[in-house]
Amino acid sequence: MSKLEIIVASTRPGRVGPSVAEWIEKEAAEHGGFTETEVVDLAEVNLPFMNEPHHPRLGRYTHQHTLDWSAKISEADAFVFVMPEYNFGYNAELKNAIDYLHNEWQYKPVGMVSYGGVSAGTRAAQMIKQVVTTLKMTPVFEAVSIPFVNLHRRGQAAGAQRHHARRRRRHARRTGAHDRGTAPAAGVGRFVTPGQVPTGEDGHAVCARFHTAIEMIGARWTGAILRALFSGRLRYTQIRGAIPGISDTMLAQRLRGLQRDGLVERHVLSTTPVEVEYRLTRKGRELEPVLDALAVWSHTWIPVPGAREP
Repeated sequence: MSKLEIIVASTRPGRVGPSVAEWIEKEAAEHGGFTETEVVDLAEVNLPFMNEPHHPRLGRYTHQHTLDWSAKISEADAFVFVMPEYNFGYNAELKNAIDYLHNEWQYKPVGMVSYGGVSAGTRAAQMIKQVVTTLKMTPVFEAVSIPFVNLHRRGQAAGAQRHHARRRRRHARRTGAHDRGTAPAAGVGRFVTPGQVPTGEDGHAVCARFHTAIEMIGARWTGAILRALFSGRLRYTQIRGAIPGISDTMLAQRLRGLQRDGLVERHVLSTTPVEVEYRLTRKGRELEPVLDALAVWSHTWIPVPGAREP
């Protein structure tokens, strides 16, 4: 008999952890390596912040919630932590749940399933390894890292086209252009529905504008800068910190280009010392579903650099 417990780390409203854990539980059951699997939701366990007076290694627990938590962890032979990434690390509720116990964790393997935005929660997964190894747990080398997790939730990736279509219709109403070939307003090219190939002069105009758009966002680091700014207004150092590997020279060059193209605005703050803040324009913000769809496509079809094909 062997039991796998899948621990949902996030407890906040609107979390995606339970959906990810449900998927992991299904995969584990189909794999058949364990005779029993169980999802353990920390929001339901509802542990208070650590309030035991004695060191956990002594096992002298004084509260019923700790005794219940100890019994739950003791019955497992292995774990999977399903966790988000908060500020480059894992969340406090998971650390609190780990710290309640000691012997119950020892000599048991643990797998990491992390999720988030562009980093897919990988920094949280790396940070927690020093904690679990201190408890003599064995972190599994292989991990599941889910980028742009909201695009996978409840089939949202499949619904992205509907989202883009709604945006096109709203834009059409504002400009006087319409989806299915209605004559455009002056200076505005008509929209092309999927599968429809433009012909004549209008086709050349669409092609030229398409190439311009691709060149605008296709330069190296530009997509990463835009994705960082989708989270809100940021200062220069915050953008640089969100994009590992970019140099100051390249970041400054790309930001100037994005300003020139009307995608990013630069604001000088009246602080001491003076600081500069960047934020997306409306034109820049409307690229978010485009880059989200491209991110999903890349994770489906582009292999990880340096990885071997199975």
